[in-house]
Amino acid sequence: MWVAFLLYFVWCFLVYPHSQTLRADLPDSDDYMYLTQVLDWLRGQGWYNNIQHRLDPPVYGIGGDPIPFSRLPQIPMAALTLFFEWLGLGPTGAATVGALIWPPCLLAGFFMALRWLAAAFVPRDWAGASAFVLIFAPPTLFLFMPGHVDHHGLDLLLTTLALGGAVHMIREPEKPGWALIAGLMLALDLAIALEILPWLILTGAAVALWAMVEGRAAARSGLAFGLALFLGSALLLALAKPPAAFFAPDLLGYSIVYVLFTASIALVLAGIALVADDRLGWRMLAGLGLAGASAWLFFGRFPALLSGPFGAVNPILAKLMLNGLNESEALAKAGRTWPWIISRTLNGWLGLGIALYALWRARGRDLWLWGLVGALVATAILLTVFYQFRFITALGVFAAVPLTVLLQRGWRRIGASLKGRGKMLAEIGLLLVVGPLTT
Repeated sequence: MWVAFLLYFVWCFLVYPHSQTLRADLPDSDDYMYLTQVLDWLRGQGWYNNIQHRLDPPVYGIGGDPIPFSRLPQIPMAALTLFFEWLGLGPTGAATVGALIWPPCLLAGFFMALRWLAAAFVPRDWAGASAFVLIFAPPTLFLFMPGHVDHHGLDLLLTTLALGGAVHMIREPEKPGWALIAGLMLALDLAIALEILPWLILTGAAVALWAMVEGRAAARSGLAFGLALFLGSALLLALAKPPAAFFAPDLLGYSIVYVLFTASIALVLAGIALVADDRLGWRMLAGLGLAGASAWLFFGRFPALLSGPFGAVNPILAKLMLNGLNESEALAKAGRTWPWIISRTLNGWLGLGIALYALWRARGRDLWLWGLVGALVATAILLTVFYQFRFITALGVFAAVPLTVLLQRGWRRIGASLKGRGKMLAEIGLLLVVGPLTT
């Protein structure tokens, strides 16, 4: 099913007369900046040199501005550019063609990752229906349109893989491979986009609570997750910063600060694992005590982070960023009415309702799975409505899981209780609810 929706998605950009793709235009300025950084790198600019010399040129200023984009998402773009240059295109043409091809490739991986995630909640032959749900989440799909080569599409793919690893880890705690996938994907995601910090915190907290309550296999699997997260983060820091800047704290970009944060998560999970076979009280004491001490030490050293990711920014600049960028504005801003706000996030509200109902009915390990999904959906709604609109893209991913469950269980219930025309109308209504009506 996901292949059909991928082909339909790409076909739409090729037949729409005013398509940016047909004009080889890129969606926004970040995409042009990414391609410029790629071309500068291929022309000899150093891996660790993130200065963009076309901004603030020497005749007007100090000679260039630093660009915080990670080099890691630029690797496949550089490879595609070199390939099309080998075929005979000039550098700009090669980079542009690569930019039109790479996002749909990411979308193919994203559909497969979402199918893998959904398979933890629905029968395997229904997991592909998650593509139908996602095709009606336009803000999420926008990140994969041809030409959209900034880091956000890759960020969502890695977030989905990390969540898939986490839920499969909870399903099968005796298999450490799932924990390693979850930890390494979160580490790579963090190195590319600090926007994933809310999902990192929620996933880490959920794994720690699960390890405390369940003990034994869960605690050991949690330790594997924490170590993979920390060691992966430290390794990626070596790729993000030159040796001279390895220990330089930078709150606004990936730095030793965030490696220390992942180290604190690993420390908490290690403490729980040490008492994995003891009573619940000892596991809770170890986990909560280490979490409290780690938070006190971390935020005591970096207090600006208590006020959010813009805490270290000049207040005037932070206000400009929050007021001048669409993706940095909250939906609740400027007197928007609640019916308008809910209409823009309807898939999230419906997904949250399904997750809470499933959590109420769940038993055993399903309690942990639905607790994590419900927390992610609820947090994405709150961040979108009250903090920044950018989080609506992640909301589409998290809501896709409960909406796929609704589609699968609703379809089964309809087939068991209705026949004829009533069955057909009920099935059409169900498709509309989990698809077009949520848009």
